[in-house]
Amino acid sequence: RNKIVGIFHEHKVAPARLDTPVQLGVQVPQDVKHYPVPPDVVEIHPRWRGYNYILVANEILIIDPGTREIVEIFQTQREATAN
Repeated sequence: RNKIVGIFHEHKVAPARLDTPVQLGVQVPQDVKHYPVPPDVVEIHPRWRGYNYILVANEILIIDPGTREIVEIFQTQREATAN
């Protein structure tokens, strides 16, 4: 999971705002801009080929493009580094 979150961090996308709860199976509104899942992530999870994602607050949401439903949620907060 950490590697996947790291890959998503490398891709700068505009964060989205949702007025709906962030839960698996929730349909994202049609006017929210989605981005294709990066190829490096598809190499790790081939089933996400053709899927999209959005960034909402501290979460990356994997979106099924056909139904616009949230199928996976990743927390994006990086672990604090020790000084």
